[in-house]
Amino acid sequence: MPFDELARVGHTLAPAEELDDVALTAALWAVIRGLEELGVYLEYTNHLSDRDLYMRLRTSVLREPMALTPDDPAAAWHIDMSAAGSDDDGVEAYLTYYADEEMRRRWAEDWPGYAVPERKKLPFDRDRYLPSPWANRETS
Repeated sequence: MPFDELARVGHTLAPAEELDDVALTAALWAVIRGLEELGVYLEYTNHLSDRDLYMRLRTSVLREPMALTPDDPAAAWHIDMSAAGSDDDGVEAYLTYYADEEMRRRWAEDWPGYAVPERKKLPFDRDRYLPSPWANRETS
């Protein structure tokens, strides 16, 4: 479980309600860097505020079992936050914020009874700063 592994290497996650916005953002980035050390990478986070992302990580996402392999540089876990840690299945967030028009059209064709949500602009700009296992690999 990443939550326990993070604590083992010194990255504890205080309850969000104990942190003001500045401290919470610092704690979130410490967690993100700690996850990178464990070979765990977040994706699709720009629809969540720092507080929402931190709370989802702390209360549910990082409590899910994962076979972590931090000593294997070829192994990595990718957590899609458009689906992870929410009560819905993530389709709503994905279609609202991340799916391109072609994907939205195909979804509407494949699931005619599903009302594809209105496309919205992402409210936050975090994903481009997130660690990525591909950025750390040398090209041959």
